[in-house]
Amino acid sequence: MPHMDSQTNKVYFSNILPKKHSKFSKEFFKILDNNNINYELISTTKDIWMRDYMPIQKRDGNFIRYIHQPDYLIGYSDLRTNPKEASIFLDPNIIIDIELNLDGGNIVRSNDKIICTDKIFKANADFSKEELVDILKSSLDIAEVIIIPEQPYDMTGHSDGLVRFIDENRVMISSYTKEDSEFAKQLTSSLMKQNLEVVTLPPKGYFREKNGAVWIPYINYMQVGDLIVLPCVGEKVEPEVIEFFQRCFPDCYVEYLDATSIIKQGGALNCISWNVYEK
Repeated sequence: MPHMDSQTNKVYFSNILPKKHSKFSKEFFKILDNNNINYELISTTKDIWMRDYMPIQKRDGNFIRYIHQPDYLIGYSDLRTNPKEASIFLDPNIIIDIELNLDGGNIVRSNDKIICTDKIFKANADFSKEELVDILKSSLDIAEVIIIPEQPYDMTGHSDGLVRFIDENRVMISSYTKEDSEFAKQLTSSLMKQNLEVVTLPPKGYFREKNGAVWIPYINYMQVGDLIVLPCVGEKVEPEVIEFFQRCFPDCYVEYLDATSIIKQGGALNCISWNVYEK
């Protein structure tokens, strides 16, 4: 089973999602129903951020399960989901446990590569950088681990709010504000050094938090099979953003959804979903 989202056919959500975000969930699930996407809710979670603690599916269909002890949840044990409890419904014969402390939101994947921010090294300080990269390559059966800088004001240090693969050789990033122009240069440079073509999203859809931090949610879209759902602030998405995604993914249907209630909590659609291939 390849890593690409386009080859997944089912998506899971925490059952906490419709309880805390009823209107949003109804609209989201309606989009999935209309596009014949199979989805399921699971009850063994403590928050809605499914991407972070669910195992990573390999090309052979097996799952890599990891330790999930992020620094931003220190002191909030009531919000930290145990990966073993969350994945209890999976066949134990297809789960491989590894001793790395990971966040699924910091694993952006293609068929043969993953992109992580450098926070992955801080979270696994007992390993050298070389050891960590080797474990990731062998566990996930991939050829490259691409490291990008952590965004300064993002407490999670995740990569899925920074970059996504279009295909094996192209990635998309957001168009950053002037305040973040230096970080944008660092991000672009780190990707281009790995021979990736960097495509920039239209400069739209910003959400500014009270602390001045800027959230750019479109990059955190959800894709399952040939369906892409864009998270937007408000009920409309700019036409140039739709056109951008249609150019990047000509074989996909592009829908959009007001995800303001989720975005205000610091995430978007990729963060709250866990998509896999099921036979």
